[in-house]
Amino acid sequence: AESADVLITTKDAAGKDQVITTELSKVVSLKDDKGNEYAIRKFGAATTAYYSLLKPTFQHEKITVYRAVIPVRFKDYVVKKKGDDTGVKSSMFNARKQLIDYLSDCAPLTEKLKSGAIDRNEKVEKIAEMYTTCGAGGQ
Repeated sequence: AESADVLITTKDAAGKDQVITTELSKVVSLKDDKGNEYAIRKFGAATTAYYSLLKPTFQHEKITVYRAVIPVRFKDYVVKKKGDDTGVKSSMFNARKQLIDYLSDCAPLTEKLKSGAIDRNEKVEKIAEMYTTCGAGGQ
């Protein structure tokens, strides 16, 4: 399905339990009771589009990687720099090139990605970690 029905349990201003029923496509983000923030993004093409609930798998003040937890069968991700609400998605056409372009403010890292010095199968979380050290003598 393009979207899914979700039940969100929360507390109102008085501390009373409240249940919200909505569609995943109408949720922008949410935060759990431990303070973890989740994102919702649409993936796929027009006829096969679907929404995913993503949780942060790498967080740093400069960059965050979100991975799909619903639906679990997909390995979708979104990479977002601080201050950017859009980021880049794994389902974008030429996703690797898009990621390299997105991280182009770290020339040493993008050169390693372009040249193959960093394996094409390297996890995006590791690439994000390398990005955080850019300009600090790490990359």
